[in-house]
Parts: sequence; C-alpha cells; structure tokens
Amino acid sequence: MQFDKCAPDFVKVFYSHAIQCSTVSPDGSDFTITGPSAVNITGAVTDVTCAQGYTNWVLLQLSSPVNTFGNFVLHNKIGFDGNGIIDTCNAKQNTAETFPFTVFGKPSPAFTSQVNWGCAMDTILLSHPGGNGINSWTWYFSDGSVLTGQSVTHTFPVATPTVDVKLIVSNGSCSDSVTTTIILGNVFKAGFSNIPKDSTCIGVPINFTDTSKGTITQYLWNFGDATQFIGQNPPVHFYPVVNNYTIKLVVTDNHGCTDTARTNLVVTGLPVFNFTGLASQYCTGNKIFLSRPPYPNFLSYTWDNGDGKIFQNNVNVEFTYPLEGLYTITLTGIHKYCGPTQVSKVVPIYAIPVVNLGSDTVMCPDVHLQIGVPPVSGYMYAW
Repeated sequence: MQFDKCAPDFVKVFYSHAIQCSTVSPDGSDFTITGPSAVNITGAVTDVTCAQGYTNWVLLQLSSPVNTFGNFVLHNKIGFDGNGIIDTCNAKQNTAETFPFTVFGKPSPAFTSQVNWGCAMDTILLSHPGGNGINSWTWYFSDGSVLTGQSVTHTFPVATPTVDVKLIVSNGSCSDSVTTTIILGNVFKAGFSNIPKDSTCIGVPINFTDTSKGTITQYLWNFGDATQFIGQNPPVHFYPVVNNYTIKLVVTDNHGCTDTARTNLVVTGLPVFNFTGLASQYCTGNKIFLSRPPYPNFLSYTWDNGDGKIFQNNVNVEFTYPLEGLYTITLTGIHKYCGPTQVSKVVPIYAIPVVNLGSDTVMCPDVHLQIGVPPVSGYMYAW
C-alpha cells in the first residue's frame, strides 16, 4: 500500500497477483476507509495493463486530503458492481481482510498572537494550539531572531511599524508554515512649535501649535509663567514680564505612556528709546548735531528731520534748516523682537532778524517820528 503520510488525497493498493480489471468498480466502491475522521473514496484508477484485462494496482481517489492525525483502516468489500476484487486465477479477495495505515496529517501552522503594548518596547506573545502530532515549532522574526517552542515571546521597540513572523511546525514527518504580519508602530512623541520661535517681546502674541505624533489622548501645556492649558490647541499666549521661560508640553497616549517636549523662550522689553543733542531752539542755518545710543537687538534705524531729509542707520546725523518754522524730528527703530518703535521731538527754528530803521532824516524840534520794526513773537528788542 502506498500513500502520502502527510494529508494523502489517494491510496494506492498493490497486489501480489494480477487483478481482473473487470472486477474493479470505477467508483471505488470495492473499498472503504475508516478512522478518526470520515474518508470518502470517489474513484478507482487502474494500471495501463488493463488494456490486456488485468492490473497490478488500484489507486483510490479521495474526495479531500486526510488531515487528521491517527490510525486508519482500509477495508475490502463487495462493490456496486456486485462482486469483490478477483485475481486472474479467479481467487476472490477476502472481504474481511483489512489493511491498517497511519496518517500523520498535514499540521496546521495557524497561531495566535497578542501584543502587550509598552512605552519603549512592545512585547509580542505567540502561541500555537498543537495537535496532529506536532512536536516542533520554529519561529522566525523579521529582525533575524529565531525562537523555538509552542509558545514564545519577543520584544520590539515601539518605533517598529510592523513585524513579520514565520512559523514552521512539524510532527516529524509532515511540516507546514505560515507567515503573518503583526502591526505595531505605536511610537509617539511629544512636540510643538511656537511663533515667534526663540525670543519675543512683552505683549507680543505667541501661537503654540501641537506637532506630537502618535495616538495622543491627553495634552497638558505649561507656559513657564505659572499658567497651564489642557487640550491640544492652546489659545494665543502673552507674556507681560521680561524673563526666560521654559515651555513644556506633556502628552499621554492611548496606552498610558507619557512624553514631554520643551523649549526656551526669551521675552524682552523695549529699551528707553531716545536721541540726544537737540537744543531748545535754533536759527536758520545753524548746524544741528544729533546722536543715538547703540541699542542692542535693533535691525535698522531711520532719521527724519521733518524737512524732507532722511538718514538710514546713522548713529550721528547733522543738518540745518534754511527756513523758519516748527519742525518735528523723528527717530524710528525696528527691534528684532518688539517690532517698530520711535521717538519724536519738536524744535522751533527762527530766522535771523533783519533790522531796518529807514533812511537817515532831518527833523525839527518837537516833531515826532516813529521808527522800528513790526514785533515778531519770540524776539526781544533792545534800543
């Protein structure tokens, strides 16, 4: 008798004497198989020698492979054609004769998996139910690790997106394998961005944006000034005091793990912005010399003398006014963190007076003559 010990789908029976082909039922009803599971015979195929009327073997076709581990028995019987197996000498095969055989069955490699989620490492628990005489389990992992045993555990960093697991099972004669992909990728990381980024000015609105990765369930913001916010997107924040602040975002994921992101923010204030050298008043044509201190963190400066003259980024400026008038001098600075600021001062410019008492004249006693100039505001007159 010939068969595949691992999930056979046929049984081939050999005879010591040639068999009459006419006594073999094509549907295989001359035989039955009993054992731990039902086996259905669907047909009987004979040797090519049947063209001469005899065969040396009969191949019994089964409706499906036998995957049950255990002992089976092949029975002889009278087929649907009304007779049993008869050899070429007209000897009938004993219908009580049996032929035991053992099928190991193709072992199923299907296994179960469970992931114990961690904050740094995930633990994969793998287990095979056994059966079909399986006595060997070999586990192959995508990181190159190999483990043996019916149940094994293996750890992977939470940043690992997927793990491929291949299991080969064997019962000593038959083996099979299966490969399964287990999804991990529960990496999470706290993160945020803020605009302005590193430094800012008192009263400037700060926008904080969450950039955390992972399945986050809780957000706790600490702005470093004794204020907090619970939630993913905090409102615009203002710092009223000059200081160095440490901002923190603590996040918690769906497995209860926490991570913290932090950054430092320097909050500055505008310096007392001013310029020096301006007198209380000038005459037309007088030189005016002005200076500004070297203020830190200023990106640019603009002088405007109020008479159409502009000076860019000068520390010292010098100019004159040709005409009398009231002029506004403005110094504007662009601070790196606080933006534009300016200071303005008003200065009066007076024209140099022109005194004219008229032509020389001759006058008689007791004759009155008024001489002088029209009064101008801001001038003093001495005769």
